[in-house]
Amino acid sequence: MSSGPVATRILERVEQDNTPLGVIVVDEIDRLPVGMAHFQVAVDAFSWMPTGMDVSFESPGYRSTMRCLLHSIKKKPDVQKLYHTIHPWDVYGLPEQVVTDHGSEYDNKALADGCFLSGILSEQAPVGAAWLRPRVERFFRTTDMRLTHLLEGSTFMEIIEKGGYKPEKTACISLQGINEMLHTFIVDDFASNFHENKVTGFHGIPRMIWENNLKQGFLPPLPTSLQALEINLFQPYYRILHPEGIQFQSLIFQSPDLARLRGLFSKKGKKQFFKIKVNPGDLWHIYVLDPFEQTYIRFDCTRPDYSKGLSLWKHRIIRNNVLTEKSRVRVEDLIAARLHIQEVVENEFILTKRAKARSTSNRYRKDKPSEATKKDAPQKVKVLRTTTVYPVAEREDKPETVADYQAIKNTDDTTRVTRLGGDYDLPNPNRS
Repeated sequence: MSSGPVATRILERVEQDNTPLGVIVVDEIDRLPVGMAHFQVAVDAFSWMPTGMDVSFESPGYRSTMRCLLHSIKKKPDVQKLYHTIHPWDVYGLPEQVVTDHGSEYDNKALADGCFLSGILSEQAPVGAAWLRPRVERFFRTTDMRLTHLLEGSTFMEIIEKGGYKPEKTACISLQGINEMLHTFIVDDFASNFHENKVTGFHGIPRMIWENNLKQGFLPPLPTSLQALEINLFQPYYRILHPEGIQFQSLIFQSPDLARLRGLFSKKGKKQFFKIKVNPGDLWHIYVLDPFEQTYIRFDCTRPDYSKGLSLWKHRIIRNNVLTEKSRVRVEDLIAARLHIQEVVENEFILTKRAKARSTSNRYRKDKPSEATKKDAPQKVKVLRTTTVYPVAEREDKPETVADYQAIKNTDDTTRVTRLGGDYDLPNPNRS
C-alpha cells in the first residue's frame, strides 16, 4: 500500500473525514436513548495532530463539515476549562490544502467555493482511495479501539450478528459527555501518545512534532477576520434583488444598501443575480456580495421574531408544512406552524422511546423558538391557508377576545386573520 502524498511541514496538508461514533447517546435530561451521533475530525498530515472536530446528531453534510473546518482554523483557548483536559489544544491556522473523501457532504460547490475564498486548496480523493488519507483513517481506527468500544452502549458496528446484545438498553453517555470524552482522548491521549506507522514511515508524538515545528519558526497563518472567514464558508446561492429586498425560502431580507445595489444595474434593463451567503444554522441574516467592491453586505430578515436562531433545515420543514399548490407562503403561517410542530415534537419526545424517532426529535428540540416568537403567537394554533389579507380595524363585529387564529370573512370578500394580542397587517400576495 502506498503511503500517499508526503507533507513537509504542519498545515501543509490536512485530512478531514467523518464516521458514526458507534455509540448510542442518551438525552441529558431524561437519560433515554436518543440515537447515534456523527463525529467529524481534521488531522494534520505532517504531525498527525488532530486540528479540529465536530459532533452532532446531524447526518454528515456541509453544515458539519463547515463547523469542523472552522474549529480547525480557530484558536481553542477554553478547552481545558470546558472539558477538564490536562493539556491545552494549542492548534490553529489556515491549512494550505484540505483533503476529503468523495462523499456527498464534500462533493458540493459550497465547500469548493468556501475554500477558494479562504485561500485553501480543496481536494477530493477518488472513491476507494483511502491511502490518500491514511492519517485520518488511522485516527478513526484508534478511536474505535481505545474509546468507543469500551463504552456502554457501543453498537459494535463491524459485527454482523449481535446476538442478544441491545446497545439501547446499556447506553449511558450524553452528547455533552461524548464531547468531553472526545476532547480528552484527542488532547490527552492521541496527541500525547507515541505513534508509529510502517506504511507512511511516521513515528513520534503528534504534540511534540507540532511544537517543534513552531519552534523552528513556522507561524500558523490566521484569517484577517474570523467573521469574513465564516461568511466565506457559508453556503452560496444566487438571487435577484427586488425592490422589496431579496427573497430566500419565502423570507424577505433588506438592507440600507438595497437601493444603491439596485441602482447599479437598473439601467441595463435585465434582472441581475447577486451572490448571497447563507448561514445554515441561523436565518436571521444573509450576506450579499457587492459585485464592484467585492465585499459582503449584511441583509436582515424582515421577521426576526421568526428567523432568529432558526436553522435552514428546520425552516424547510416548516415551509413545506404550509406550502400549498400555487399559493404564496405567508410568514404568519410559518410562525403558527413552527409553534405547532414544536408542540408535537415535545409531546413525541416524552412519549416515545424508540431511538430512531428520538434522534430526529432531539435535533429539532435544540432549535427552539426565541422568546419573541413565543410571545408573538399562541401556543395552540390552527393553521389557516388564506391568500389575500387586508386590514379590518374598522369592523364592528371584530371579536374582543380570540383564543386561536380565526378567519373572518369581510364584506368585500377579503380575509382578515385575527390573533390573540392584536391583528397582523399582512401584505397582498398578488401585489407586484
